Amino acid sequence: MVIEAKFNKTSRYQSLQWTVYPSGWVRMSAKYFPKDYDFALAGLSFSYPEKEVRGAQWRGDGPYRVWKDRMKGTTLGVWDKAYNNTSTGEPDGTRGPEYPEFKGYYSNFYWLTLQTTGQPFTIVCDQEDVYLRLFTPRFSATPYNTAPAFPSGSISFMHGITPIGTKSQKAENMGPMGKTNMYYDYSKDPSYAKEITLYFNFTGKQQQAATVGQR
Repeated sequence: MVIEAKFNKTSRYQSLQWTVYPSGWVRMSAKYFPKDYDFALAGLSFSYPEKEVRGAQWRGDGPYRVWKDRMKGTTLGVWDKAYNNTSTGEPDGTRGPEYPEFKGYYSNFYWLTLQTTGQPFTIVCDQEDVYLRLFTPRFSATPYNTAPAFPSGSISFMHGITPIGTKSQKAENMGPMGKTNMYYDYSKDPSYAKEITLYFNFTGKQQQAATVGQR
């Protein structure tokens, strides 16, 4: 079964297609344009109740999160991480900090199995250079330049993410990687739209992700 929506040429959103397979997998393919020539964030977001999350297993760069201007220090692999609400350098109010932090952006995303209070579910990406976003970190009450913008929703698949500054420096003053993202296409030619394809499985069969997630 295929459900599809198409939008006019001048719209930021060009197309959205859902395909439901007999196996239980659901394919989502979307095309869109970033909001502006210079943009902080670009991607697709979904909402999921954070209180139901217990942890995550994913294939991608880890175990540490990344920022646009802080990409080093990770390794490609399959990672398991229990949920935590750590704000870097601060306790979460009930216990001490737990590292690596759970919330944030993860680079080179292949697939994710989210462990929940109910049945786990799996999301697979068939493209390169996509960032996984898991919820929004809890920032200090006085974050200075270390609380960059996050997209709406709670789980996102991003083509563009934000950099982070330091207590004394804004990110944009710390080098080229601290600048905003750029995407040029004033003509809004649909063939140049950003595209992302995701596969969802809510059957709880985690072992399928390793096969479907190959690219």
